[in-house]
Amino acid sequence: MKLKAYSHNNPLKHSVLHTIKRYLWLPFVILALYMTVFVATELVMDESIGGMYDYFFDFHNEKVWGYFPLFLIAISLFSAYVMFSFLFKKKSSSMMLLTGISRTELFVSRYVFGLSSTLIPALISFFIMLVLGADNVESSLTFNKDMLMILFMFVLLIVFAYTISATAMTLCGRKLEFLAVFAVFTVGGLAILLFVGVLFNTFVHGFAYPIRTNIANFRFSDMFDKYCWVSPYGIFKDAFNVYSVSGVGNETSLDVYSDRLVWFSVITGLLIPLSAWLFKRRNAEYDEKSN
Repeated sequence: MKLKAYSHNNPLKHSVLHTIKRYLWLPFVILALYMTVFVATELVMDESIGGMYDYFFDFHNEKVWGYFPLFLIAISLFSAYVMFSFLFKKKSSSMMLLTGISRTELFVSRYVFGLSSTLIPALISFFIMLVLGADNVESSLTFNKDMLMILFMFVLLIVFAYTISATAMTLCGRKLEFLAVFAVFTVGGLAILLFVGVLFNTFVHGFAYPIRTNIANFRFSDMFDKYCWVSPYGIFKDAFNVYSVSGVGNETSLDVYSDRLVWFSVITGLLIPLSAWLFKRRNAEYDEKSN
């Protein structure tokens, strides 16, 4: 950081300008990733899902819609790591606090820029995909309740994953610890579900999801479909696939996700101030050490 630039600005303004200047590349990299994985495949692929004109969309890459939640979580993890990686280095962490900025201001400036760098490119790519899908059936982009709900899911997944990543980095002193804590938050529920299912199949007679007999009313994987809400990845598991084939007269609706949207938004809203509070109270001894 240049002393001349710091002397002309207050600590918060200098931190914001320094963050923007140093990480201006981040939104462009994330935009390039989204465009490559989703938009480019839509333009390159030739086969469509049917080309029926009673659909709002006709996507050539309809199969990749199921990977949207996973990709959103992965990109949010990457963005949060870039913005808060200084916490893993004692020298960098101490240097940030020596600028005179409060911990709350430091967290907010980094959090907002990183989240914006993730959210804006994602929304740009998502709308481009919707326009391309509508153009495939010679239609214009349709704004309806389902579209608002899918956009809400889209934003919530990014905000939640980004906040969880920032919280995990605040609680941890090493990179491997951070990845482990993030994995617990995102897929820990599915791991517990798998453990309980295997345990019950082994010791509980008549369990509804047997894997040790040829006669079964349910498949073992049905358990994960029924309780997919225990993981952020699975909470809106089929919503993107359902929306990608929605059309006029289609009885399938996203209303079934209304309750999940409400609860997930409440949990995400509570996590943001919690993450800021944990960052404010973070001990310097955490740097480069296992907690």
